[in-house]
Amino acid sequence: PRIASRNRAQQSATSLSYRLRPEEAAFAKLAAKVPSSAGFYVDAQERLHVLVGDSADDNTARSAIASVVSQRIVSPKAISQPPIVDRAKYRFDELAAWRDRLFDNVLGKVPGVVLLDLDERRNRVTIGIDRSAFSSLRATLPGTLLQLGVDTAAVLYETRSIVSDAA
Repeated sequence: PRIASRNRAQQSATSLSYRLRPEEAAFAKLAAKVPSSAGFYVDAQERLHVLVGDSADDNTARSAIASVVSQRIVSPKAISQPPIVDRAKYRFDELAAWRDRLFDNVLGKVPGVVLLDLDERRNRVTIGIDRSAFSSLRATLPGTLLQLGVDTAAVLYETRSIVSDAA
């Protein structure tokens, strides 16, 4: 039953669009050129990594990334070297759709959930949970995710502190 639920979550992500956020425009542009792409990032050594799900898209991703990134997005050193293609389990559009479902139904609605992030480096959606609620939410959120059509394997949980506006 759980595997079937995950398969439904994967299928439903592809049928649901996502809301493009300005900071994700380059990821969406790459996904338009390389459908199995999941984004890109620059590592600590200033090497550009492109995440792709299908190895048949590797060469397309290598050539497409040059037109997607600019020196404003990544460092000159990063774009002066050939990009490293890493394998991704989830596509950008899947992660973005699941993130949006969680944004609409969990963040700000489930006490203790304090952060939501599409983490292109780890190819997952990250849910930040306040330390005081972590154990209980870690046990109950997977059921909520399945009800929302989110693949539970695509989600990471981290303890986070509640940020106060008071300074």
